[in-house]
Amino acid sequence: MKKSILLITFTWICLLSYGQKEIKAVRTTENIKIDGLLNEAAWSEAPASDRFIQTTPDPGKASRQKSEIRILYDDKALYVGAILYDTAPDSILTELTLRDNAENDDWFGVFLNPYDDGLAGTGFSVTAAGVQLDGRFTPEDRDMSYDLVWASEVRIHDSGWTVEMRIPYSAIRFPKSKEQHWAINFIREIRRYREESWWNEVTPDGPGVLTQMGYLTGIRDIEPPLRLSFTPYVSTYLDITSDPVDHSLKSDERINGGMDLKYGINDAFTLDMTLIPDFGQVEFDEQVLNLSPFEVRFDERRQFFTEGVQLFNRGDIFYSRRIGGTPFYRDEVASQLKENETLTSNPGRSQLINATKISGRNSKKLGIGFFNALENRMYATAEDEQGRSRQILSNPLTNYNIIVLDQALKNNSYVAFINTNVWREGAAPEANVSAGEFELRDKTNTYSGRGGINISQHYYPGPDNTELGLQYWGAIKKISGNFQFDLSYFVMDDQYDQSDLGFQLNNNTREADITLSYNIYEPKGPFIRHLNDINISYNRLYNPNALVSWNISAFHLTTFQNFLTVGSRIYASPAGYNDYFDPRKEGFFYHRPASGGIFAFFSPDYRKKFVVDIRGGVDLTEEKGRWGFFANVAPRIRFNDKFFTTFSWSQNRSYHDVGYATFWEDKVIFGQRNQLTLTQTLIGSYIFNNKMGMRMKLRHYWSKVKYFQFYELLSNGELAQTAYSGSDSQGEPLHNTNFNALTLDLGYSWRFAPGSDLSLVWKLSIFQSGNDLPLDYFKNLDLLADNPAFNGLSLKVIYYIDYLNVKDAFR
Repeated sequence: MKKSILLITFTWICLLSYGQKEIKAVRTTENIKIDGLLNEAAWSEAPASDRFIQTTPDPGKASRQKSEIRILYDDKALYVGAILYDTAPDSILTELTLRDNAENDDWFGVFLNPYDDGLAGTGFSVTAAGVQLDGRFTPEDRDMSYDLVWASEVRIHDSGWTVEMRIPYSAIRFPKSKEQHWAINFIREIRRYREESWWNEVTPDGPGVLTQMGYLTGIRDIEPPLRLSFTPYVSTYLDITSDPVDHSLKSDERINGGMDLKYGINDAFTLDMTLIPDFGQVEFDEQVLNLSPFEVRFDERRQFFTEGVQLFNRGDIFYSRRIGGTPFYRDEVASQLKENETLTSNPGRSQLINATKISGRNSKKLGIGFFNALENRMYATAEDEQGRSRQILSNPLTNYNIIVLDQALKNNSYVAFINTNVWREGAAPEANVSAGEFELRDKTNTYSGRGGINISQHYYPGPDNTELGLQYWGAIKKISGNFQFDLSYFVMDDQYDQSDLGFQLNNNTREADITLSYNIYEPKGPFIRHLNDINISYNRLYNPNALVSWNISAFHLTTFQNFLTVGSRIYASPAGYNDYFDPRKEGFFYHRPASGGIFAFFSPDYRKKFVVDIRGGVDLTEEKGRWGFFANVAPRIRFNDKFFTTFSWSQNRSYHDVGYATFWEDKVIFGQRNQLTLTQTLIGSYIFNNKMGMRMKLRHYWSKVKYFQFYELLSNGELAQTAYSGSDSQGEPLHNTNFNALTLDLGYSWRFAPGSDLSLVWKLSIFQSGNDLPLDYFKNLDLLADNPAFNGLSLKVIYYIDYLNVKDAFR
């Protein structure tokens, strides 16, 4: 009984302290050795703070294990010491991973927001295996691509484990003032309980981590340091392309060098620059067979374009893959060949000369961002029958520019403006897009009103050379509590185009959308949580003002006490879908039949050494025989704390689907087709220690499409019989497609010094595309083996140089 009363009292004390907790930092002159022991006298002089509160699985309750935090500081760094008590230290989970990843681990972290504005924070975390994680956080996003330089050590002992961190002031931004008042929070993950707890309570139904932080006091008389660092690199490549048909080998050797520079202009603003960047070791894109009229969006994997770009994501008009992407004229080069010429080279990527970004937020809470990148001219090479070659311009000199202004307001509200501009040399078109957006929240961060307006401008040579486009939207949302909603309206006219430096599937659309959700986070009976939502959307074309579709969907997710998670989504388009984009011709649309389906998934407890994720779904239409399904099985095996692998097998099938095939005699031809897609991905990692490891990703994507009937698409959206056969003069099918993409990324990385890495990477790729359809999977592999294979081996070394360390070394 006494224990119950004490537990209830303890929990209520924690709850009453929500949003008010403070921890005081103590100045030290002692040399703090980062060894995880916390045995310096200064640690005993710092006041301890404890009482962590669970966010999951039991929100609002005290953590099952005690944690004590202490903070020290001096003129150069902040020191964090944590004693993470554990009644079963042999149960602390310590899986080794690559940096910035936590899998089956206990871990601890500190989140800092020195400006206490609720808009941006920096996190420093470390697992019980000693693996570091760091990142920047905003209310909308988290960026784990940051690679900050700081020190940490952990020790596991009979009472639990300890963490010791040294965070240099050069790794964070803070205001220039005599006395600092920072927002701060600490997080602890006890993996065997799947428990996430925070020092200052973070409610799962609240408006986010950054608005639920405590305070760090006691720091006085520190100066923002000169933040200046250089990261030069040198890399060497050996690329070999082998052709099994003619048994030829082509090799290319090259050595590259360049440098990244980071400079703190003042306490709030930072300049980042990359000179002659090298992205050759970046993981392959996951290529797919695209039958749609829309572009495929690929993830950004280049660190310079993922690190510190949250400010540039305002307005959603920046897609960094445009920079250093496909040369502007690449697809037009073939049309410039003379009668007796063939292409001997046509580069698939533009060369980036340099890129620069400046970002920060001043004392008036105005965020300012500037981005600039310059692409070089690129040329394809043509050769005639006499062996004479000439160059054909495939990419003009191109400059990309972005400016952002983001004013923070009360209650974590903001108003922002962003402009992107693309300038191209010569007669190539230029583009300019401007976007303004805002969010206004009430005092309790319960309700939010958002909206925005975008204007696109394109400039072409000649008279009447400007095209203007408009996009605008608005939304009213309830953003905290068990019950939440989102009401929105979105309009994009038929001239709006942000695709020169942004991503855009299509324009010419109107959409009204409502989402209602009700989530239960408190455990009850066999359940830990329930997530539920229902969504209704109504879509029309902008010009002409015509119905496209209306859709309804419902989602449910449940997590059980054994951490098994199951979920499903049911969806339907009861009136069908008037597709104005697949015909690729103005004034035409195809009326797709009413449809619906269900998607479900099953995900076990990842703490187990072997688990299998299962996903699947069925799409149905009102037309007999026209349907499809999706299935995915993904086993995960953790052999030990160093060796982990996962395999994903997916199959997509569609039967009697109908879509665009070609134009014939000025008619739009649609085809009825069956499609099979198999995707297999094997990912494995072997981690030697917290600074060295290997990772492999092997992916095979195969998709084949067989057409068996063709129709003429009429302007009323219906299909009619046609004389078009879909075959050439020899009777061979023209539209059947067999596509393969086999890629391998195998890399070894070693952090041999703070911020400094050596990486050795082997890349293999084989691509195949044709009209011959193999009978089965193994026949397809034979077909794939007859295509040229690319093998690339590269070694890259980067070295981090901090100006302050160099300066101290020469004193």
